[in-house]
Amino acid sequence: MSIDHVKHWLNMADDSMADAKWALKGNRVLLLAYSCNLTIEKVLKAKSTSVTGQIPPKTHDLVKLAQLGQIYDKFDEKQLELIEVLMPLQTEARYSEYKEMIKDSLTPEKCTQLCTETEELLCFIKKTLDR
Repeated sequence: MSIDHVKHWLNMADDSMADAKWALKGNRVLLLAYSCNLTIEKVLKAKSTSVTGQIPPKTHDLVKLAQLGQIYDKFDEKQLELIEVLMPLQTEARYSEYKEMIKDSLTPEKCTQLCTETEELLCFIKKTLDR
């Protein structure tokens, strides 16, 4: 697999992280939640592509992507907890029946924490990539 595919996913992950930071500044809770999820999904697709040499599957399952990228077992407890928090945000931030629940649960402090921990996990995964 061409390194260009890995770079593609990394660029998309960086863009999603920038979106999350922008959303944090503007108190755009749903966009923040969704962007944090996308950040990790995309960096895991870069990792999977790097490891397998294949285009990653069309899935939003962060655990499956981490396993494909052979990184899941390297996550510590805090990182695994973040994955569990992020997993449902891919769909729940987009559908009306969940939006109010998410807005109510993500206080400004939790939003800051979510953004910070997402960026930390992004950096951790990037460091494991063969370049």
